[in-house]
Amino acid sequence: MKPTTVPIVASFFLLLATLASTQVPISLAASPPSSSPIPVTDVDGATVRSGLNYFILPSVSGHGGGVALDRTKTKKCPLSVFQDNYDLSKGLPVVFLPLNAKPGYTVRTSIDLNIEFATETACDEATVWKVESYDHDLGQRFVGTGGIEGKPVKGMNHVLYCINKGYIYTQDYSRYNCRILLGLGE
Repeated sequence: MKPTTVPIVASFFLLLATLASTQVPISLAASPPSSSPIPVTDVDGATVRSGLNYFILPSVSGHGGGVALDRTKTKKCPLSVFQDNYDLSKGLPVVFLPLNAKPGYTVRTSIDLNIEFATETACDEATVWKVESYDHDLGQRFVGTGGIEGKPVKGMNHVLYCINKGYIYTQDYSRYNCRILLGLGE
C-alpha cells in the first residue's frame, strides 16, 4: 500500500538527518533571519556540508515522516514536495547547494541556497525545489520541483532558500524561501 502524503507548505518545520553512517539528525524550527551567518550543525555538533545527502523530517516526533516527491491530482510533472504521513518514513534524501559553493562547503545560516532531491525521477524536470504560485483556492503556496539550480533568473525567484537558527532548542533550524520572506518575488 502506498503511504499517504500531504503537500508541503512554505512554513514547514524540519529535522535533518545526515546519510553518513551514523545518520545523526539535526532539527529545524521557525525563526527570523539572523544578522551574521553561522555554520549549521547536527545534534553532535558536526557541520552540515553542501552536496552531501540529508533527510528532512518534522522537528517533533509524531507529526509525520520525511519529505518525498509525488504527483498531484492535477499534474504528473513536475513533481511536488510532500510529507509522508507515516512517522517512520525517512522520505527521500536532499542536498543543500549554497550559491557559488563547491561540494563540501560548510552550510551556514541566512545564506541563499538551493534544495534538491538526490534522486532520479520519471519526469524530465530537475528536482530543485521551488515555491509554486499562490493557490487562491487553498490560500497558500506549496513547494514543488522543476526549479533551476543557481542564482534565480527573472520569474524564478522562488528557488532560493535559507536555513536559520531556532530560538526554542539549541539544535533547531528552519528553512524558508528567502525571496518571499523578503518580499522580492511573487
